[in-house]
Amino acid sequence: MAAAASPAAVTNGSNRLRFNLSVPFPSLLEAQIAHGSLVPDSEPRRGGISKEVTVRGCVLLARWEADEARILRVSVSSFLDHLTLVLQTMDRFGPPVPSVHSPSVREETTGRSQARSQVAGHRSQVASWDQRASLRGRR
Repeated sequence: MAAAASPAAVTNGSNRLRFNLSVPFPSLLEAQIAHGSLVPDSEPRRGGISKEVTVRGCVLLARWEADEARILRVSVSSFLDHLTLVLQTMDRFGPPVPSVHSPSVREETTGRSQARSQVAGHRSQVASWDQRASLRGRR
């Protein structure tokens, strides 16, 4: 299970920053469980940022748009923290009841471990956005 993200936050025509994240899961059920755990956390700010979390097949998709890099960084970082907790919980309790067609428990555990590694990498990427944004602001 490897998470993929856009290489950097980019602006669209309206000068808003965007970030897309996709996290593949071993099964549709696990993607839906993660979605159900992460969706109740709406953005506390009413303006300046929007977040959409969906499931497509076995992939959890998250999409942000924000006016400021700092707001985007805080939101994505918080989401990654919650996603890490969801993955750790899924590891602790094990996979959902396996069906005949699901991958083995070992493959699913390995997949979640890979996703956690990817999430850690995305955290450092998000932190670097804020540094670059503050450097641009000083020029």
